[in-house]
Amino acid sequence: MSWWIRVYVEPGEREDTLAVWESGAYRWAERLTETGILTQTKTGGYPNEYKGWAGDLLPLLQDLKQRHPGEQFSKYQKRIDRCRTEAELLVELWDQS
Repeated sequence: MSWWIRVYVEPGEREDTLAVWESGAYRWAERLTETGILTQTKTGGYPNEYKGWAGDLLPLLQDLKQRHPGEQFSKYQKRIDRCRTEAELLVELWDQS
């Protein structure tokens, strides 16, 4: 099973995207929800949606690296650097199965 993940600042236009990647791992979002960093706002995989504060999520995006050659991966470092820590971020997980 593969997931397409997008993290962005609302309103969610293309230029608001901070990172997108494809991954077989989605449990990190569940773990962040369990710890209170993310709040799940929609389920069902088309997409699953979460909200969280940039102050909590930006450090995770800073450490984000492509894990496997050939997987889709885009991190927009300049946008991440400009993002205010008090901004609310949205995380979408699209089920690719």
